[in-house]
Amino acid sequence: MKIFERMARHEHEQIVMCSDTASGLKAIIAIHDTTLGPSLGGCRMWPYTSEDEALEDVCRLSRGMSYKAAAAGLTAQSVPRLTLKWAFGIPGVTAVSAQPTVFGGRVIRGSESGIVYALDAASGKLKWKAETDGPVHATPAIVNRVAYIAGCDEHFRAIRISDGHELFKIPEGSNTAASPAIEGERAFVGTFSNEVVAIDLKA
Repeated sequence: MKIFERMARHEHEQIVMCSDTASGLKAIIAIHDTTLGPSLGGCRMWPYTSEDEALEDVCRLSRGMSYKAAAAGLTAQSVPRLTLKWAFGIPGVTAVSAQPTVFGGRVIRGSESGIVYALDAASGKLKWKAETDGPVHATPAIVNRVAYIAGCDEHFRAIRISDGHELFKIPEGSNTAASPAIEGERAFVGTFSNEVVAIDLKA
């Protein structure tokens, strides 16, 4: 897909391609929507397999940042006034790619170490942790106080938010870094095998 077609599809204002010869760094900066003020966002470092894959990811990430910032009432002007409320260090991990999910006063997030953490949203204190057999890059999906988690151990898990108890674990057939999508009593997960797996949650 051509860049201007992708910008139109994702409703982006600007995409900037950057390259630094000395360091070998290649980067893409995407600005989605500045209706509420100057852009703000984050940075993802990832070994993409193609330029097209990187472009698609940066468009999705920047659009997501626009929506999240708007929902939180966050603007570029308010960022300098923000202060750190708490921080949580994940042992043995220097970078985390999975975004957290906040539900019922708890922050649920995966990690490169394969451990899923539940933290108190107000204090940052650990409430529970659940171990998996591989890195968890995907953001958990939460329905009816259950966190559904797909990871790089070829399994799909359901974990009760209240206490971290694993309700079930079933094979996916392949690793994934994709967040599950829940529709009714089914979960849908994309895998590194270029497949979409449908899982019956009731069964």
